[in-house]
Amino acid sequence: MKSGPLVQTGSPSSLSRCSSEIMAKKRTKQKQREKPRFTTTQVMTIIIITAVLTFSGTLYMFLKIASMTTTSVQRTPIVYSGTGTAIVLAVKGDTGEGEIGHVIVQITPGEGRILANTNPFVEPDTQMSVETAVVAALDFTGKLPDGMDFIVTFDTNATLIGGPSAGGAISIATLAALEHKEVRQDVAMTGGIDENGNILPVGGLVEKITVAAKQGIKTVLIPDGQGNITVYETTKETQTIGDYQYVRITIVPKKIDLIKYGQDALNIKVREVSTIDEAAGYLLN
Repeated sequence: MKSGPLVQTGSPSSLSRCSSEIMAKKRTKQKQREKPRFTTTQVMTIIIITAVLTFSGTLYMFLKIASMTTTSVQRTPIVYSGTGTAIVLAVKGDTGEGEIGHVIVQITPGEGRILANTNPFVEPDTQMSVETAVVAALDFTGKLPDGMDFIVTFDTNATLIGGPSAGGAISIATLAALEHKEVRQDVAMTGGIDENGNILPVGGLVEKITVAAKQGIKTVLIPDGQGNITVYETTKETQTIGDYQYVRITIVPKKIDLIKYGQDALNIKVREVSTIDEAAGYLLN
């Protein structure tokens, strides 16, 4: 390929205009480089703001450390240790008979846990009632031990513990452990409990009162409002007609005054209680 002569494109006047525009842009950029980014006033303002922020951060850290120090002093661990034992009344699931046992609450150094000993096996609803009962006792006393475990153990012949009816007795045993008091062993209690310390209704009262009387218990505490209950008795009639035998089963409701029943039939006192405070008045020495 042969190269031809160089040819100038565009007119001289257009080239001149382009050159002028390029030079103008260069001069603008040069002025921008020479112009300071901040005025003296702006620099002083930045210095003052930086100093204020630094001082504020230092003051905040000082106040935070002081607050942490105060909090740590206020949360000085309160060390408790002790054991409380209360009588529990239950009904056997296989025979429907009443049964008597004990619940033991131990307070030991630990991690702030509420533990239920699962030997014998403790059903989930009972495990929940254990936690509620301990919390109710703590709320009642106003004490909150740091770093302490509450270990709840059931001493009974049963192989399975179910239901919330031992909640009130667990709270009383917890109170005894916290306040280093003894629980009377001639008084028994049956009844659930909520976190506010209210005693809740339960079933199997006739069976529980009966077994308590047989074991020499003098007084049984039951939930308020359950002094008069309705139980259902089953009657069975058998009739033979020809080669066939017919059995007729009838369920009959029966009202029982438990206070009168305990006094007249079993020679035992039955008292209604509505709160943990009332129960403690009977049970704690």
